[in-house]
Amino acid sequence: MAELLAERAEALKDTTPASLKLAATDLRTALGATAYNALIEDAQSSLPPGEKLPRHAEADATTLKLLAAQGRYMRAYERTKPK
Repeated sequence: MAELLAERAEALKDTTPASLKLAATDLRTALGATAYNALIEDAQSSLPPGEKLPRHAEADATTLKLLAAQGRYMRAYERTKPK
C-alpha cells in the first residue's frame, strides 16, 4: 500500500495548493460533507500522533480512501489487540 500511496503523491506533487484546495472542495461536495469528514477522520487515524494529513490526501479520492481504510484497521487493531 505504501508504494501505491507514494505513486499517488508523486502524481500530485506539482499540483498547486489552490488546485488541491479546489479538488478537496469538489471531493467533499461529491461525497457529501458527512462522508468526507468521516474519511478525513479515519485517514488521520492512520498517521502517527501529531502528524497532519497531507493536503493532496484531502483532495484525492483514492489516497483518502486508502488512508481511511488503514486508519479504520489501526483503530480496530488497537481495540482488539491482546493486553
